[in-house]
Amino acid sequence: MKVCLLLLCVFCLRAQDSRPAVVFLGDSITAGYGLSPGNAFPEQLQKQLPNLRIVNAGVSGDTTGSGLDRLHKLLATKPRLVVVELGGNDGLRGIPVSVTRANLVEIVRRVKQAGASALLVGMTLPSHYGAAYIKSFENIFSEVAAMEKITMVPVRVSDAKTDMQRDGIHPTVAGQRRISAGLLGPIQTILKQGSAAIH
Repeated sequence: MKVCLLLLCVFCLRAQDSRPAVVFLGDSITAGYGLSPGNAFPEQLQKQLPNLRIVNAGVSGDTTGSGLDRLHKLLATKPRLVVVELGGNDGLRGIPVSVTRANLVEIVRRVKQAGASALLVGMTLPSHYGAAYIKSFENIFSEVAAMEKITMVPVRVSDAKTDMQRDGIHPTVAGQRRISAGLLGPIQTILKQGSAAIH
């Protein structure tokens, strides 16, 4: 009986996915809101990066604050890289820019403290929020990236009907494909930087 249990444990250990993990901490865009399963940009990247274990941790409605609250559970999985796609809901809800910036800084610092690398996805807002507010919001991401010396990749999704769903906020499959295309190269570069950047 003990031998059988031992063999079972060995089998389970071998069966565990040993590929480097890349966690996507995000909101409804990461979760693929309004799309069929498998069409969100993390799943699209999984098809292009089969040697990695992509973990889609997108939760619809998440703000930078709620993402920060659940970060510790994700870091327990020992990821090599955490891609942070948060902030859109902060802007839509009118959360002060200073709060969003502080939360993103804390997220990035905790990721680094856990021995992982961080990649920040730059967000924007619908045009009716006003040019001044949109500019101050968009600047958050480049400011945090510069402060923490990490890569920031802005979202490149047009307002075209082919890229956006009817709500004007969530990408279509084509829009998600644009996001994954923009992230593919930076993710590969970060993971090739070696132990000096990724532990």
